[in-house]
Amino acid sequence: MDHPTVTALIHVLLVLVLSFANAVWVDKSLPFKPYFKHVVDTAYMAALKEVDFKSNPDQVGTELNSWAEKETNGLIKEILPPNSVERDTKLIFGKCFILQSILV
Repeated sequence: MDHPTVTALIHVLLVLVLSFANAVWVDKSLPFKPYFKHVVDTAYMAALKEVDFKSNPDQVGTELNSWAEKETNGLIKEILPPNSVERDTKLIFGKCFILQSILV
C-alpha cells in the first residue's frame, strides 16, 4: 500500500534554470566602429558601456561589481577587488552565469 507522503515525494520535479548576463566596458578613448556595437549586441548579447578608465579606474571597478550584484540578484557581490582596475585598462568583458535549482 502506498503512503501519500512517499507518493508525493516521488512526484517532485527538479527544474534547473540557467541565467546569464554579459557586459563590455570600453575606454572612451578607443574609437570603435558601429559594427563593434552590433557584434556586442547580437553575438554576445552584452551591454556596451563607455567608461573613463584613465581618470577613474576605481569607479569603473565599483560599477562592474554593482552590475554583477544586480545581475545575480545579490549572489555575486564582488568580481573585481579594490584597486584591481588600472588606468591603462582599455576593455573589460564581464560575464555572469547563475544556475539555480527549483523543486516543483
